[in-house]
Amino acid sequence: MTDDLGMHELARDFGIKVWHGFELLAKLRTAKRVDNNLVREIYEAMENNRDLTKTWVDAKHTIFKMVFGAAKRN
Repeated sequence: MTDDLGMHELARDFGIKVWHGFELLAKLRTAKRVDNNLVREIYEAMENNRDLTKTWVDAKHTIFKMVFGAAKRN
C-alpha cells in the first residue's frame, strides 16, 4: 500500500497489485475495523497536514460517500 504514484507505476511494471491508502481504509471500514468517525478524523488530519492527494480527494465523495455524502455539483 502506497500513495506514491511512482511506486504504483513501478509495481505495475512488475505485475504487483498495490493499493492506495484510501483503498485500505475502505477495506478496514467494510471489515468494521474502523468506523465513520475515524475515517472523518483521518481525512481531517490529512487536510490539516496538507497531505491530502488528488486520489484521496476523489475517493472522499465516491468511495466514502456514505461518510461524507456525494460530491456537490456547481
